[in-house]
Amino acid sequence: MTFEEATAKLSPRESRKVGNNTYLKRRSENSIAVMLHATDVVTFTPEYAELNTGGWYTVTTKDRINGYIPSPARVSSDRGRWYVYVGGWGKENRQPFFDGIRISYDGRVLNPMATAEDDAAAKEAAKLKRKISKYAKLCNDTLAAGMPQPGSGDCWYCLMRTEEGATLGDAHEDTGHLLSHMEEGYVVPSLLANAIVERGYGYPGVILGVNDDGTMGGGRWNHDIRRDVSNYLKRRLLPNETGAKPTGTPRAEHWAGTR
Repeated sequence: MTFEEATAKLSPRESRKVGNNTYLKRRSENSIAVMLHATDVVTFTPEYAELNTGGWYTVTTKDRINGYIPSPARVSSDRGRWYVYVGGWGKENRQPFFDGIRISYDGRVLNPMATAEDDAAAKEAAKLKRKISKYAKLCNDTLAAGMPQPGSGDCWYCLMRTEEGATLGDAHEDTGHLLSHMEEGYVVPSLLANAIVERGYGYPGVILGVNDDGTMGGGRWNHDIRRDVSNYLKRRLLPNETGAKPTGTPRAEHWAGTR
């Protein structure tokens, strides 16, 4: 779609539903956006289309972007990282995706990331992945040895949640506390519970194993915690990684009846 096509599709309205949870909205005289939930995933101007995920590197976000991105450009992922492909599917025809990337109406990337910048980002990402892997193993080992349940002594950005169910850290888009936990080797019980819930399990106490003495550890599925913590941290600390933001919240009753 081009700016002219978006204008014609929207006119004479200021907003039009174009898909599930997706709206075409006028932002200004020279700006029309495709809004998925609360994120303008594609913004059309007379000169280019700008792409954004809002941090939601999900299949749905990618599908919406590809439904409106100027042809022949397309967004696809390789080993978890997103790229914009132009002129073919080979590596020589792709540019690293980032929020704010601009595509011309003949399908060219107008503001590509410099190669040196991309290489530096890749090295930093690899370094961070190693730290995440080390911390995830520490969480697994600490849980196996027995650890307290989530409580008031936890990091508040991991423990506390908004009325909508987001952790305080996610609500404030704060990842510094997660980096601190990794640097300090501080295994936060509520972080483990959050990772379990994000995987899709509503009762983290069952997975983590709540013992008669009130500690956690010894659950039948403890072996998965290393993977779950790793994925939880990657989604928040590694830009341009396929993943999803939190969808659930552990409630007090989730810990009941699991001893």
